[in-house]
Amino acid sequence: MDFQKEEILDHPHWKYIDTYTDIKSGRSINSRPGFKQMMADCEEGKIDLIYTKAISRFGRNCMDFLMTLRRLKGLQVDVFFQNENLFLFSEAGKFLLTFHTGHRQNNILSSNNFLLHNKVFPLCLY
Repeated sequence: MDFQKEEILDHPHWKYIDTYTDIKSGRSINSRPGFKQMMADCEEGKIDLIYTKAISRFGRNCMDFLMTLRRLKGLQVDVFFQNENLFLFSEAGKFLLTFHTGHRQNNILSSNNFLLHNKVFPLCLY
C-alpha cells in the first residue's frame, strides 16, 4: 500500500486524501465500513479519483460493483485500477469492466457449486 500512496503523492495532478481499508473481505458493500466511508467522501466532493490496486479489490458482488461504478460515474469520480492499468471513464475501461465483472460472477457461482437449472439470471452490463 505504501507504493500506491507514494505514486499518488508523486503525481503532479493528484492529491492524496486518505487510505480506505476493510479488515475482512465481504461480498456486500454493506459489510465494508472503509468502503462506505470512501463513498461518503465521494458524495461530499472530497474525491474525484479513486486509486485501487485491482478490480477484484474494489468489489466482489457483480450488482454491488456495477451499481457503485454507476454511482461514481454520476458523481464524476473516476477509478484507476493499478493492476489492469485502466481508468473507469475510458472506453476500454467500460468494456473490460463489464467483461471482467461477468466473468468474476460466473467464477464465484461455479466455485460455490451452485446448481442453476431452468433459471434465468441477468447479465451484468455497465
